[in-house]
Amino acid sequence: MGVNGAWHLADRLHFSLYTIVDMEFFDKKPDIIRAIVSQPDILLFTTMHGIAKIVDRYGDALRCRLALIEDGCYKIYQPKVASEAIKRTYQQNAAMCFHPQRPDICFSTDIRQGIFDAGTVVYWALQILAWLGFNTILVSGLDMTNFNQPRFYETQQEKLPSYLATKVDTLVMPSFAHAAQVLQQRQIRVINFSPESAVPDTIFEKVAFNEYFKSE
Repeated sequence: MGVNGAWHLADRLHFSLYTIVDMEFFDKKPDIIRAIVSQPDILLFTTMHGIAKIVDRYGDALRCRLALIEDGCYKIYQPKVASEAIKRTYQQNAAMCFHPQRPDICFSTDIRQGIFDAGTVVYWALQILAWLGFNTILVSGLDMTNFNQPRFYETQQEKLPSYLATKVDTLVMPSFAHAAQVLQQRQIRVINFSPESAVPDTIFEKVAFNEYFKSE
C-alpha cells in the first residue's frame, strides 16, 4: 500500500492499494493525485472530502476504484466526537480497541465502522491493512525524524508543512505502541524497514530490507 507521496516510487513499485486522507495533500499535490486516480488497477482509500475533491477536480482522469473511509470522530452528517468522548461513544463497539491508559487512543478492527487518527496516515494504513486480512505488514519510510527537512519526493521550495513534531511523543508513539499490541494479539507481524527510525523496535521490529528478503 502506498500513502501520500510514495507515488514517486511508482517506477520501481507496483501499487494496487493506496491511502490519502490529508486534504492539504489533495490541494497542493495535484500532479500526484491525477497520476494515482488515473490508474485502473489501484484501489484508493480516502474520505468523503477526498472523493469530492477527486470528482470535482480530476473527474476526467478518474479510472481507479475508490473506497470510502471515515474518521471515527468526523463522520459525515454526524456530530464531531471530541477526543475526551471517543471511549464513551465507542466503548460498546467490540471492533474498537482502546489503549488501556489513553481513552483518546483507539484502533479499529473494522474500518466500515470508522478509523481513528493518530497524526499520521500510517496509523490509518495499519487499520486498513489489518481489516483487509494481511498477516504481515512491511513498512518503509517510517523515520519519524527530521520533520523540518523535505520529504524524499519534495524540494525545499515545494515542501508541505509537517505537524508531526509536536505529536510524536504525545500521540504518535503511544498510538503505534497500542497498534503493535492489537496487531500482535491478532498474529499480524509488522516489520519496519527504516533502521534509523525513531520508532523503537520494542514497538515494531526493525529488519534491514535486504536481510528480510534474504531470509524469506
